[in-house]
Amino acid sequence: MIFIHAPHRFDFEASSYVNKEVNAFNRKLDKVIKLYVHSSQLHLNMQWEHFTTLGMHMNESGKDRTVGLLT
Repeated sequence: MIFIHAPHRFDFEASSYVNKEVNAFNRKLDKVIKLYVHSSQLHLNMQWEHFTTLGMHMNESGKDRTVGLLT
């Protein structure tokens, strides 16, 4: 089973409440993943250029990157 970390929202500042919640979720996900032996995690490490101009949705390059990491 593969767990994918939630990406940051680039339409908000890194110090915003939403991105702090994303970080908290990813930390909780890391703890859950440790309980399952046959699981792995995928850190997308996305950048601004992988998202649309509004910064909320992935654009084609972001989707291609995600698919490439999964395969």
